[in-house]
Amino acid sequence: ALELCAAEPPTISEPAPNLSATSTTATALEGILARVAANADTRAAVIADELGLPIVALGEHASSLAALGSIVGDAGQRARALLPMGAIRGFSIADENSATITSWPITAADATLMILTLTVGPGPADETLRLAALEAASAVA
Repeated sequence: ALELCAAEPPTISEPAPNLSATSTTATALEGILARVAANADTRAAVIADELGLPIVALGEHASSLAALGSIVGDAGQRARALLPMGAIRGFSIADENSATITSWPITAADATLMILTLTVGPGPADETLRLAALEAASAVA
């Protein structure tokens, strides 16, 4: 079982080697992610691409969280195909131990990215994620 309560607070890791953005963009994305993850209950946070690869990451489980982003993106597309839904703005998955995965899409001109968090208890507020996604879209434009 995943032991979230005993985890250390997240720290920023190096950008993934496939990062095509400039160092200024990477620094901006790191700052955005750090603000999203500022909650003491955040165990991991990541901005990932549509393939599930981390662009910037915080915390021990960030690579796994990034990989999940691809699955969540696919689930959003399937939900829209099956149900009368508009654009998916976010997903939240919670387990019996109050671990919560939250995702929010980043719509940028040339990239499809996603912010994902792993928290103990509720994830970041929708407004926090919405603003972070807008800021990240501007950073990668």
